[in-house]
Amino acid sequence: MSKDTTVGSKAVVKYNRVLSNVGGAYHPSTGTFTVPYKGVYSISCILQSDASNNVHLQIIKNGAKMSIVYISKSTYPHAGQTLQLLLNKGDKIWIKNHNARVAKLHDHG
Repeated sequence: MSKDTTVGSKAVVKYNRVLSNVGGAYHPSTGTFTVPYKGVYSISCILQSDASNNVHLQIIKNGAKMSIVYISKSTYPHAGQTLQLLLNKGDKIWIKNHNARVAKLHDHG
């Protein structure tokens, strides 16, 4: 992300800046990565929350939770998760706010 962002309850995180999107498989308008070819993919989520809130982000594959990244409030902490997943063509990956409340994400870039 290139700016502080608010993500709605249970909403998909839509990154306005990604470091690598070779082939255009990440769709910023939906926040979804659609796998173009079967293979092993590295999926990373790095998080810094606003100091005012706790944040739980889920890495989702085809609707199933693969991992959760958690940050506690008050300290502008960092957390990260990288998964190596064998994915099939057409699989979908996205990152979602797990909380039933708005999440405030802090740009640290």
